[in-house]
Amino acid sequence: HTGGVTTTWLGGAGDPRRPLDPRFAGLIQASINHIYADFTGKAAVARKTTPQKIDEVAQGRVWTGAQARERGLVDRLGSYSDALKAAATRAKLEDGYRVTYMEREPGRIERLLDMFGGAAARAVVHQLADRLDARLAATGVPAGVLRDAQRDLGWLAEVADRRKPFMAITHCLCGEP
Repeated sequence: HTGGVTTTWLGGAGDPRRPLDPRFAGLIQASINHIYADFTGKAAVARKTTPQKIDEVAQGRVWTGAQARERGLVDRLGSYSDALKAAATRAKLEDGYRVTYMEREPGRIERLLDMFGGAAARAVVHQLADRLDARLAATGVPAGVLRDAQRDLGWLAEVADRRKPFMAITHCLCGEP
């Protein structure tokens, strides 16, 4: 169970611990539909066809490169290096061009934890959970609230142990998850 006060119906709408609000599901689906229509429109222009014909073949499915080629969705198959060369040719770059990879700068906490490695992140989360347990128990917090806090911190500890900020979850929103 969760609780809290928000100022709009969207507050906490993306919280995986709460049931999905049908209005939020509709918002997500509308966004997916918009992105898909934009994609099929751009693909149709590039393939010199109509969005309807692209939709007949694609329909939001994922194809291997060979399958996409069979269906006329791509011209040729190649490696990442081939794609870079093709992009450089289209941009009329001379030989010897450089490729620069840009990444977001890590924050202060992330840099600090990285100095110590994954063990530091795990230790911080586990220590926080232990201190919270001791402090909440001493104040007479109801056992149910304490269990919920432990469960949530346990989830956070699992995330820290795996060194992943989030888990990838896909859902069509066509029914209950």
